[in-house]
Amino acid sequence: MENKAVVLLSGGMDSSTLLYYAKTQHDEIHALSFDYGQRHRKELNAAKAIAKSLNVSIKILQLPVEIFKHGGPLVDPTIDVPKQEEDKQALTVVPFRNSFFLLFAAAYARQIDAKYVYIGACGDDQRSYPDCRPHFFEAFQQMINAQDEDIIIKYPFVYKSKKEIVQLGTELGVPWELTWTCYRGEEVACGECDACVERLLAFKEANLNDPLPYRKKPW
Repeated sequence: MENKAVVLLSGGMDSSTLLYYAKTQHDEIHALSFDYGQRHRKELNAAKAIAKSLNVSIKILQLPVEIFKHGGPLVDPTIDVPKQEEDKQALTVVPFRNSFFLLFAAAYARQIDAKYVYIGACGDDQRSYPDCRPHFFEAFQQMINAQDEDIIIKYPFVYKSKKEIVQLGTELGVPWELTWTCYRGEEVACGECDACVERLLAFKEANLNDPLPYRKKPW
């Protein structure tokens, strides 16, 4: 049990690096992804590709779409995904999403007798996403402890920047070309939403090349 872990994997930059990092820490890794009606469902294909690149098993769980469908532009196709320069990142918050993810991951960890659950929240996410902040994870751990003190939530990137995650992922050999970050989920990444711009900026600051094609780049 000590050396077995569940990793929340969206297929994006942070969670893919997290999977590669967790693989260096544990003998047995199980990836877990979610279909919650997100418009960028294309990320699930990326998650499967990343898991396959490490020969890690992956489960994709279907969450009830009705719970999330009015939770902003990531789940409501009638609302446009804002461009990064519009400074509306908070609009892309999907309320209680990480709570659902962690709860299901903890239940899955218990089922497969795993001790650790990993989530890839990073420092740059904390400004707009309340469920990416340390005190959220501390509170969630307390809730889990009330039922099962054998499961530990790990959030090793919570004080890391996107730049640092790109650097770490590159060191670990993450195949960036297999990952997906864009919130719009179209054939080619838009290069305009805040997720794309943050990713491109992280690669730029790290003096590295992002191999993904973009419809438009901010510089």
